[in-house]
Amino acid sequence: MDKNKENIEIDLKRIFLALWSRAWIVILAGIVCGAAAFSYAFFLITPTYSSNVSIYVNNTYVDAQGFSSSQLTAAQDLADTYMVILKSRSVLDKVAEKTGLGYSGKALKSMITAQAINDTEVFEVEVTCADYKHAAQIANAIADVLPDKIAEVVEGSSVKVVDYAEENPVAVGPSYKKYVVLGAVIGILLSAVVVVLVDIADTTIVSEEYLSNVYPKTPLLAVISGTGNAKSGYRKGYRGYYRGYYRGYYQTTKKKEEKTDKVEASAQEASQNSGGEKQ
Repeated sequence: MDKNKENIEIDLKRIFLALWSRAWIVILAGIVCGAAAFSYAFFLITPTYSSNVSIYVNNTYVDAQGFSSSQLTAAQDLADTYMVILKSRSVLDKVAEKTGLGYSGKALKSMITAQAINDTEVFEVEVTCADYKHAAQIANAIADVLPDKIAEVVEGSSVKVVDYAEENPVAVGPSYKKYVVLGAVIGILLSAVVVVLVDIADTTIVSEEYLSNVYPKTPLLAVISGTGNAKSGYRKGYRGYYRGYYRGYYQTTKKKEEKTDKVEASAQEASQNSGGEKQ
């Protein structure tokens, strides 16, 4: 159990060192992906504009009897009903016809959103469009068409316009900041995963302890220090370190072989000399 825990700690340390030694790659990937996301949003996504119109739910029964909490709840429920009527095909077709901008009722439906304001009987209709002038025209056409349609469908109820829409030339989308942050985060995560996978796939020995654990019967014959540059990262230093280790091992083995060869040659020469003297 303790050995497994130690191995996990070593692996986590290795991953951290791998990310730290290649932090510049991760940072550069984040910058590049963030810039790419900004370029995509700026050059390829069409800016959108919005205009709002506020409408008050008017219940004639409430006006006649006074206001109570239950009647306020009924008025709020009517606001939800009116929002459903707003997105009906008959209303949207009339709005499209009134504006004369070439939009179909189906296209208008995807451009319109409506919601109650702070749980009151007032709801807001927002139109989002690629042209800010068209957005204002469509919103005001809704304010003109919707009251008559509601009076026709819901008996004893109607709506009153609180605020008409105004042209707003300031784009509401896309959010460049959101795209940049999202792109940078994706770049950092992907590059970090690649760095970790490359490090895991690398079979280079990265520590003396690792070598001792994996090859416990292999003697450590030589250590050459100072072969790696500390500023260039831990892995480069370890590569030089163990390159020196194996070079020292090879040289030691070669010297032993040469010494053995010399002894054998001396013995053979001595044998030959003794044979000549006898003759």
